[in-house]
Amino acid sequence: MFAELAKVYVPLAAGAAYGILRKPSEEQLSFFEKLILDVLMPLVIFTSTYSRLISGDFLGLRLIALSALCSAAALAAARLLRFSAEEALTAMYANAGYIPLGVATSFWGQQGAASVGFYIIGNNAFSNTAAPLVLGGKSLRESSRRLLAFPPLYGLFLGLALSLARAQLPEFIASTLSTLASTAPPLALMAVGLEMGRSLGRVEAGDLKPYALRVSLAVPLTLLFAAAQLVQGIDARVAFIESVMPSAASCIPVARALNLDAAKTARIVLVSTLFSTLVMLPFAVMLVR
Repeated sequence: MFAELAKVYVPLAAGAAYGILRKPSEEQLSFFEKLILDVLMPLVIFTSTYSRLISGDFLGLRLIALSALCSAAALAAARLLRFSAEEALTAMYANAGYIPLGVATSFWGQQGAASVGFYIIGNNAFSNTAAPLVLGGKSLRESSRRLLAFPPLYGLFLGLALSLARAQLPEFIASTLSTLASTAPPLALMAVGLEMGRSLGRVEAGDLKPYALRVSLAVPLTLLFAAAQLVQGIDARVAFIESVMPSAASCIPVARALNLDAAKTARIVLVSTLFSTLVMLPFAVMLVR
């Protein structure tokens, strides 16, 4: 277990150290994250989901429903409890990709990456649709635009289409794509570390409240799905890891686009990431291993 955890925490620590020492600008960090989100994450989702779906295993699609349900429950509860728009956004929109991808790949390989891919789609599809409508007062057209601008979605669609068509990729293409996709997990973890390192010291009391709300809903819902055998095996393990994930760094540009307080959003993302990675994640890993 310690060898697998090292594959998670070493890139995180390296990114955090670099972020503290060099303080990369927002433009530099944004470019790095766009490379991961626009190129590498779609490749990871395509290669992992295609390899699973081509074998006829479609049970992982249930993770999309669970993920969307967790986000919907968090948003509904946040509005009911009169959370601010920034708190509601960060409670709803979890880091379903970068950290879980590193964990799942370290422990369960490509099958774990496929489970993360399914979970990402549910989380991001709901969050990118609901945030402009509910929190930003935008139109359905804007929500649709944000959803369709999410590159990993097309990785899933392509994997699903090719698997349904029973199309076999040539071995040299499949191996090349898999090699490129394998660079995503450590780079994604480094991106999270960079964000943590450059943002240290910007924490206020109460910034952990959205994370506490999400975990209090996502964990029971995940356990309920597992008890009903709607998610099983590696899917259930990945779902439990996902249930303790922090707010997504993507919340920050979303907050800017919706004219919310981006600085407050960044603080919430930072404190939830610190607490999740240092406290909740090791505990969750011990339980599912």
